[in-house]
Amino acid sequence: MSRLNWNKILGWDDDQIEDFRLTAFLYIREGKYDIAKTFCETLAVLNPENSYDLATLGALYLQLNNPVNALTYLDKAWSLDPKSQTIQINRIKAMLQLGYREEGLRLLKSFIPGCKDKFIVSDAQALQMAYNM
Repeated sequence: MSRLNWNKILGWDDDQIEDFRLTAFLYIREGKYDIAKTFCETLAVLNPENSYDLATLGALYLQLNNPVNALTYLDKAWSLDPKSQTIQINRIKAMLQLGYREEGLRLLKSFIPGCKDKFIVSDAQALQMAYNM
């Protein structure tokens, strides 16, 4: 079965997709995660190969305390962008929330030394301390 090209069906171009993405981002900034999630779910359908949209949706699911859906979208995003440290730390968070403690801690141990972003490293170290007890 072929995948429908919703952009073509709707007659949308890149500008309209970007407007939709900006709207989602504005709702995220306002803390209206449920509304933003709807926009991001739509973007995931419109652009199923866009790692940014998938990662954003995964992060929203983390924020909404739904680690099962978070991990689903973060895994998809990571398969498209395996070098993204933001995606990787969010995947680890979802794993830890789901109770995959050993796997999450193993990933953190290998992740921290190679991470260049001090904010992500700080987040990773906090997770490591919280789950290492």
